[in-house]
Amino acid sequence: MNKQEIKQKWQQALTLAQSFTPDKFKFYEQKDHVVISSCEDPNGTVVMGQLVIEKCTAAEYLQVIQTTELKTWVLLDPKAKEYVELDSFEDQDGHYSIRYYIGASPNMMVSDRDFIICLHIHHDDQVSSNRYIVVTTSVDGSYTSDLATSHGVRGTNIFSYHELVETEHGDLQVVFKGQASANGWIPTAVANQVVYGRPLIIAAVAKYLGKSTRSV
Repeated sequence: MNKQEIKQKWQQALTLAQSFTPDKFKFYEQKDHVVISSCEDPNGTVVMGQLVIEKCTAAEYLQVIQTTELKTWVLLDPKAKEYVELDSFEDQDGHYSIRYYIGASPNMMVSDRDFIICLHIHHDDQVSSNRYIVVTTSVDGSYTSDLATSHGVRGTNIFSYHELVETEHGDLQVVFKGQASANGWIPTAVANQVVYGRPLIIAAVAKYLGKSTRSV
């Protein structure tokens, strides 16, 4: 495991995700109070979801989104077939978790995708005490494991980004942004089903917590 390389990949994913500012997105639809929009990019569509979770703290949200229990993760992502932590390390910047995920294909003609990713939470009290950022990104080449032998096709999670801001009224403003490469042909209709469904994870977290939501 190349820890420094993993940290560099994570930082690059954070920087890339933040470069996709709200003005670059076009509205797509609203579902389950999540306002979904998209931005076209040469490396694949970037999708964004925005939601307000009422009477919710960042700590509550983070506890759910960090889970490695498959039975819980399936409630957040019904496509999940496997989701396990392979390894982890800590340093002055915090905890880094290496995970293996298999996502079931929504179509029998398309292979399942699997991913080796790193999850890390960024929080800087000196910049903003009420803001937390969770990013996952693929770390293929920086981490290998016999437990993560590819099933189907190895996909690339360019970034999955959750930005959490606690408001003075006790609510949680959540922004999700995601970009991925399937690394293989997928029918457009199937690809769109997967891509535009990704932001709904923030509504699924709220539902799991039993929280009310509203649109931004």
